[in-house]
Amino acid sequence: MISLQYPLWLLLATLWWAIEGVDLTIPVGEILHTASENKEGGIYLYNGPEAISSLLKPFSLAVHRVLVKLDDKHIEFERRGLRLVSQTDILNYCNNLPDSEKPWANVKSMTLKELNIINKNPVSCETDKTAVEAFKLIGIHNTSALCVLEPDTKKVVANLSASDLRGIDAKKMAKLNLPVLEFLQSLHWFVPAPIIAQENDTLEAAINKCLENHIHRLWVVSEDGKLTGVVSLTDFFVAISAAYHK
Repeated sequence: MISLQYPLWLLLATLWWAIEGVDLTIPVGEILHTASENKEGGIYLYNGPEAISSLLKPFSLAVHRVLVKLDDKHIEFERRGLRLVSQTDILNYCNNLPDSEKPWANVKSMTLKELNIINKNPVSCETDKTAVEAFKLIGIHNTSALCVLEPDTKKVVANLSASDLRGIDAKKMAKLNLPVLEFLQSLHWFVPAPIIAQENDTLEAAINKCLENHIHRLWVVSEDGKLTGVVSLTDFFVAISAAYHK
């Protein structure tokens, strides 16, 4: 198993440098040699015949995707003989299995609170922050997203993630100086409603909500809509791996 770094910090650092006018013609190799200092996790290389269960542990440790080396049976479909498999891919596959065969079968009815997988310290900002300020918070906290809150009520109003940087080029950099909600609206023509959960939601319900909405996390809120935590695909795999290997 070979570890390869997947540095989110590199994407965010490049964004900051571009805003500050730093020379971006520097060869990328000059930056990547420092990737070993990144503690975010990585991508692992697996052989195709290895069991799916072998992915549960790394996916519970914030490894978001792995490279799979295809065997002779499948290699004709991929010239390079490699394919990325993500946390979402495994959850989707397992979710289509009969209920009794799903790796979370024994804990599917347990709540997020009972499983103790809610992160009680989610990263957030208020709507008066600019997009670039919000992205800086994402980088500082070494996470991939934050929750946007309404200043007065502290209720959840939006989600900002690193994926919102897709399509941002030099001409669109000025948008990053907009307030975070205006920035999101400029990307999507509206501000997408955040997908939320409550601590008494079951693991199965939370997994299905993420899969149905093609997202990687759920903001956990109280009954009055105030942010109390966050639960991610990695947290699901913490519960799944513990139950499977019990």
